[in-house]
Amino acid sequence: LRRAWDKEIRGHEATRRAWASEVAAHEMIRVGWEEERLQLVRDREEWLREKHGEETRRKAEDERVRAGFGWESLRAEEHCLRHGARQYSARISNVPRVYDPVQACTETAVEIHGRKIASPSWCEDRGCNGVYGHWTVDYSEPTCVTHFDAFKDKGCISETGLRRIESRLENLQAGDNWRDMCSSTPANFRHLHFESPGMCEHWGKYGVWGIWEIEDREC
Repeated sequence: LRRAWDKEIRGHEATRRAWASEVAAHEMIRVGWEEERLQLVRDREEWLREKHGEETRRKAEDERVRAGFGWESLRAEEHCLRHGARQYSARISNVPRVYDPVQACTETAVEIHGRKIASPSWCEDRGCNGVYGHWTVDYSEPTCVTHFDAFKDKGCISETGLRRIESRLENLQAGDNWRDMCSSTPANFRHLHFESPGMCEHWGKYGVWGIWEIEDREC
């Protein structure tokens, strides 16, 4: 019985040692995995630092290049576009070959009449002749500011309940499109505001006239 007991004890001891050895092996594997995980974390952090540094350098270089963009031959159109507005154009310059000139056009500011405009109204690629920016400037263009004066009451329009008002368009420059200028010119009369006439007519030597037909209880 004693020998059987000793044999069982030795068996348990062998099992314990085997279990301890297996636990130690698993611990080594776990430690190895943890070290690999930590290394992956360190590698990712290093990659993120390098990526951030690269992006910072690229952004700084991009800003340096864009700071060199400019406009040459800024030109105002001879005729007004509409009431109070004129178009301007210029060619984008100092754009490196590796940079898209159309993109450069859309990103480059210009100063017109002392006011900075962040980007063109649109950009036009003219091939070998370059890329041009176009702006619609609706301020500080006094020769484009047409107006109506001396509103004439032409009386009631028969059985319509409407009264006809006429006024000559003033400050219209030679060569400007009279329809565009007249139809975009606002007016104020009889305590009313109108963004434009109801109709525009060109009456030869008598000039361009705006016409309004307004509701009137007396008609």
